[in-house]
Amino acid sequence: MGRVTGVAGAIPAESVPAGVEIELIVHDGHAPGHTALWLPGPRILIAGDMLSDIELPLPFWPDDLPAYLAALDVLAPYAERAALVIPGHGGVGTDAAARLGADRRYLEDMVRSGASDDPRTRLPAMADDHAHMEVLAEEHRAGLRSPHVPQHPRPPQLRTADDR
Repeated sequence: MGRVTGVAGAIPAESVPAGVEIELIVHDGHAPGHTALWLPGPRILIAGDMLSDIELPLPFWPDDLPAYLAALDVLAPYAERAALVIPGHGGVGTDAAARLGADRRYLEDMVRSGASDDPRTRLPAMADDHAHMEVLAEEHRAGLRSPHVPQHPRPPQLRTADDR
């Protein structure tokens, strides 16, 4: 298996088709260095392993819940303007902002009360991930983990074709 090489904040020009603009949205939500892609012309958000309609939020093991919540803040303005969201797992959809809201509610409910009525918790494939989140949430409530969520600045630019 090959190695992943960083792109230093921009996709190499030779890798981008002519006439296509792609903005990298680097955050540490799902894993350190996790990156989403924003295509401003068609308003497409390629979310990587976030904003799934079938999977629960999966912070980096063993516990990077604060980074995941901060990443949702970073993705929020893109999700609000996206015409289409493409997650790494699940279906393509037109509901990026709703998916982001569902992920945030799930995480906040789990930290606050240890329970969530998110329908994804009932999917058999999510049983282990939900059980792990129950443990993390309990540790946060007991003060064993820092509930502090770092504040990432808003992205410096968020453009669409309408902005040109």
